[in-house]
Amino acid sequence: MCILFVEDEEPIREIVISMLTSAEFVCREAISGRDAIELLASGARINLVLSSLLMADVDGWTLFLHVKKHYPGIPFVFLTGEADRSIREAAVREGADGFLLMPCNREDLVETLRMAVRRSAPTPF
Repeated sequence: MCILFVEDEEPIREIVISMLTSAEFVCREAISGRDAIELLASGARINLVLSSLLMADVDGWTLFLHVKKHYPGIPFVFLTGEADRSIREAAVREGADGFLLMPCNREDLVETLRMAVRRSAPTPF
């Protein structure tokens, strides 16, 4: 399973990528929403987008809306330090598959991602 992690702060990217690879996820990374949009448009096989909310250039919310419109089968999970409850509620209302606050532990991160992917998988007949 390939996770696209979108985060503009390198130290956070390194920590999260390390957590994900230790859980045997394959990871791609982008340093902005714009980079993530370009990567998705290239046809890269992505099973889930994990994104920060606040970023320069194209922010996580704009990326989320883009993914939901153009790639509705790809689950989207926010990983952010932004604790505003109204943002979390809006994300869930608009179809986010998860919303994690940093710092979070590896187990919560991995379980949230696995659950999001399971929920998005087609149901066998």
